[in-house]
Amino acid sequence: MKRSSKLLLARRVLGVVAAVLMFMPPVVRAQSGSATSRVHAYVDFRLVIAPTVRVESLLEPKDFSITEADVSKGYVDVDGGTSLLLTSNSYAGFAMSLGFDPALITRVVARFEGRTLEWDTPGEPLQVDAPKMTRRPITVAFRIFLAPGLHAGTYHWPMALRFSATA
Repeated sequence: MKRSSKLLLARRVLGVVAAVLMFMPPVVRAQSGSATSRVHAYVDFRLVIAPTVRVESLLEPKDFSITEADVSKGYVDVDGGTSLLLTSNSYAGFAMSLGFDPALITRVVARFEGRTLEWDTPGEPLQVDAPKMTRRPITVAFRIFLAPGLHAGTYHWPMALRFSATA
């Protein structure tokens, strides 16, 4: 036999042995005295899908106006303040936080989908119990409580919504 054909034959034999070993169930034999025992090993695994929240098409006003009447009431109602598409793969809902400028705002009440959330502290995460959802359109209305001494005028939008997954 030529050297190349011997090498090819050796590779084929090793390939067949490897294939047979791959498909054999794992068996370990141990001898103890006169008894022989077998041990089988099984591999168990599970897939864990982490909870996620995704926000798309977030639209917030660029600014908002405060009138003298708003200053005397102490708050401004902004209907349809923020709109977005929300996706959550968790049946436990999600966390929602709201950053705001405490120089302009003392408290914020957000209303959406029959829920009311209130923030006295900027950035505080609040749990929202909600079902799993895919690209659900959400519109958030706000009642913005004004800081003392604030004057009527037009201001840059002073708030930012954030969403995060909860387990």
